Formats: sequence, structure tokens, C-alpha cells
Amino acid sequence: MSKTKYIKVAVSERLPEKEGKYLARVFHYSNFELYEFSSGEFRTSFLIDEWMEEVSDREQEMKEMLEECRLQLEYLNKAPDNRGFFY
Repeated sequence: MSKTKYIKVAVSERLPEKEGKYLARVFHYSNFELYEFSSGEFRTSFLIDEWMEEVSDREQEMKEMLEECRLQLEYLNKAPDNRGFFY
């Protein structure tokens, strides 16, 4: 089962690609609220600083990759002559 996470994106970096409702905030320290995004802008009289982008949670995939790297390094460290590998 895939989890969903959100990351903060500064409006100065990029805007959402699709129209819809997004969690966004006006000031850096204010609370996130829902704002409509359409026609390339947030529909509000306030200047939006940040918005939340939904991203898939890749935590399990990253753990599996790190474990594979750890096992490969462990194998290389046990090899009879690994001195030339890092030089």
C-alpha cells in the first residue's frame, strides 16, 4: 500500500501543474489553508508564498536500496584484495 506525503514548494520556484485546490499559505509562519489554483494562479487576493505538493512515499524503496548497498559494501570489504577498488 502506497503512502502519500507532501512537500513544501515555494511559489518562487514553481507553481502547480494542474488546476485544483491546494494547501497553501500566505506568510511563511501562517497556517496552511485550501486555496483554488486555476489559470496559472492562486485565486485569492493574498500573495501565496508556499504550497504543498503531493508526492508518493518512497521510504520503503529507499530502505531496500540502502540495504542492498550495505550488503554490497560488506561483500567488497570481505574480498581478499579490495585495495584497488577505491584507488
